[in-house]
Amino acid sequence: MTPGAAPDRAEVIDLSRDPREARAGIRRRLARVVLPLLAALLLIGATLGTIAVSHVNSRDDALALADAVLQALERRIVTEIENWLSPAERSVRLLHEAERRGAFRDDMRLAEPVGMALLGSIPHVSIVSIADADGGYVMFRRNEAGGIDTKIITQRPARRVVNIIRSADGSVVRTFEDPADPFDPRTRPWFVGAAASRDVYWTEIYVFFTDRVPGLTVSVAMREETGELRGVFGADIRLDALSAFLAGLTIGRTGRAMIIDRRGTLVAFPEADRAIKQVGDRLAPVRLDELDDPVLTRAFDIFRVEGPGRRTIEVAGTRHLTIATTVPGLAAQGWMVLIAVPEDEFIGFVARNTRLALVAAAAVAALAMLLAFMLVRQGLRADRALRRLRARSRTVATQAEALAALAAHATIAEPDPDDALRRFTETVARTLEARRVGVWRLGAGQAALRCEDAYDAEGEAHLAGTRLAREEIPEALAVLAGGTVDLADAAAEPRLAELHRRYLQPLGSRALLSAPIRRGGETLGLLWVEDRAAGIDGAAAFATAAAALLAPRLAPAMAGRSLGRDEPIRLAAGAAGARRSEAALMPGDGSLGGERPRRLAQRLARRGLDEQGVPAALFRDVTVLVLRFTDPLLLAERATDPDGTSLAAAAVRILEEVAARHGIDYLRLCGETAVAADGFGADSTARAVVMAEAALDLQELVSALFHAADHRQGFRIGLDTGPAMGDAVGAARGTYNLWGEAVRTAETMAASAPEAAIQASATTSALIADRFLLRPRGRFWLEGTGEVATFLLMARA
Repeated sequence: MTPGAAPDRAEVIDLSRDPREARAGIRRRLARVVLPLLAALLLIGATLGTIAVSHVNSRDDALALADAVLQALERRIVTEIENWLSPAERSVRLLHEAERRGAFRDDMRLAEPVGMALLGSIPHVSIVSIADADGGYVMFRRNEAGGIDTKIITQRPARRVVNIIRSADGSVVRTFEDPADPFDPRTRPWFVGAAASRDVYWTEIYVFFTDRVPGLTVSVAMREETGELRGVFGADIRLDALSAFLAGLTIGRTGRAMIIDRRGTLVAFPEADRAIKQVGDRLAPVRLDELDDPVLTRAFDIFRVEGPGRRTIEVAGTRHLTIATTVPGLAAQGWMVLIAVPEDEFIGFVARNTRLALVAAAAVAALAMLLAFMLVRQGLRADRALRRLRARSRTVATQAEALAALAAHATIAEPDPDDALRRFTETVARTLEARRVGVWRLGAGQAALRCEDAYDAEGEAHLAGTRLAREEIPEALAVLAGGTVDLADAAAEPRLAELHRRYLQPLGSRALLSAPIRRGGETLGLLWVEDRAAGIDGAAAFATAAAALLAPRLAPAMAGRSLGRDEPIRLAAGAAGARRSEAALMPGDGSLGGERPRRLAQRLARRGLDEQGVPAALFRDVTVLVLRFTDPLLLAERATDPDGTSLAAAAVRILEEVAARHGIDYLRLCGETAVAADGFGADSTARAVVMAEAALDLQELVSALFHAADHRQGFRIGLDTGPAMGDAVGAARGTYNLWGEAVRTAETMAASAPEAAIQASATTSALIADRFLLRPRGRFWLEGTGEVATFLLMARA
């Protein structure tokens, strides 16, 4: 690597970790995670594959079964048609043969016994007709009473129409003539078709006039040996029974079978009433496309294009099985059997079974994933436990080394050497990775806590002398003196709320680990660890052991003297002393002395003025308190008092009550800032103490106001003592206004203070240091004065 160049990332090696152990750990974790998940995925994949294969095979088998069922139905229907039509065909052939042999050539009426016998033996033949070329006609028709009626039309010597009505037993009920009957058999399709044919003739489908049902007529011509037409035999066949037969077939749940001719006219349909329609004053057969059934229409269209066969068609997203076949023996008529049924009605059980299998597979998959997850979690938990055990071992070793190092300093037990105590707090802070570590001495009778040394790791600075009176934190002191306390959030513990407000919150601390320093059964002090690292095991035990090392140091001091209210407070290095110095200090030394009034006098002199020459009143040592609210929207919210006023109104009421209680001369409110001032006379020092008392009261009451309303502490307080000017202003001169350096400095103290804290300038701190607990905050630059120290007013001493 080039000298002076930054080290390459690849060259940085973490010597605290064994690379082989790290690689083994990665492999172990991968095995604990990958193997259970892979096994679960293989199980799920095998289950899904089995279901997929089973679904395909079951579907194919179901379709094959559906084909067999449909083909069987198709053969049954064709057989039924043949059985229905062939007797009528044979009957007309029989009549033709009998006539040819001369049985009733000379008189058609001689065929009456044969016609009546045919009607009696073939139920679906409704009429038997015999007509000659001259228009003679004999018809045998089954009537509603079960008998057989006869119509005889003779043309010679004159036209005569005779009707014979018979009962069911064959007896003649009535005979009558109908001269108005215009019927001429030679005009009927069955006669015309047979006369033109050399074989049996079948008419198209039509609706019988008398019976009002669909049917057709089969006929055959009678001819001389020369081929001349002598007459025609015919038989009318009803087709409504075929519709009833089709309606009785079960084809899935909604499947349908029908018989249609080559033009698409319905021969037979499961719903017989839909097979005919009214056209004017007569009935006519219905065409398939008039049913408005897209499935049947499309199946018929495909048949006409592609011919007979089994096909699967899709209509409106639903698949249908169809089969179409022609009726043999009637090719000239072009009859066809058409069957259509939704595919799901034959193979739907396959999908249902597959869905059930998928539900079961989902349960198996969930169980497999759960087991895999449990195995993975157990494995990772074991790894974490192993890592925690190793980390704990390292932590215990580190803490043991730290305790050994602390115990090695023999001077730690001596009350005087401060270096040993500083090394002690630094070592504890480094071991527990804490933000701040402090050693606090408990005064006689547990009247107060006093900080012997506090190490701030962020600033690498030591502080001492902070004092917390028992009256301020009675509950917290009782809890902390009773044993080791380890809290991640001290504010959440009600008994430590006051300690958090007065000490931890102004310093930005949250977590607190407190271990009592004891000798025998007596608590001598406390070891406080603030904001330690959360991942260090055994921190409380280490703090307790470390606190035990301090007992010899604090015991002599406790035995030799008591810690009372008159003890001076030691401030941070470089700050002013606890008591006010009488010497005049120079700018930048952190205090005031007489320098600020002298500089004011110099500025007046440069303008050719003196104190008597200025119309406004000049005050040399006024203590100004500034209360600044940080959130204007918060002030507009409702307070918790019975009157339901805003937080702003409640806060102003508190300010007025505090000012009245302490007899403060000057109070003014402007926007989000309130200004109070006192010390306008000769007792300015005493009034500085009063203003500090008022600031603490104001802090406590306003904090309680915001806390009761469940809001953050949105206020800051600043204090300064120095020169100011004032005068009555306005048209009526009824408003007194105060301004000047002390007001500006107090406003600066309030603006830069921590939330809910009181920040005092060095001038005010020097006046009140013997009566109040102060903590150094830092140094600020003030225009016209220089760099000055600031302090947080913590509590009454």
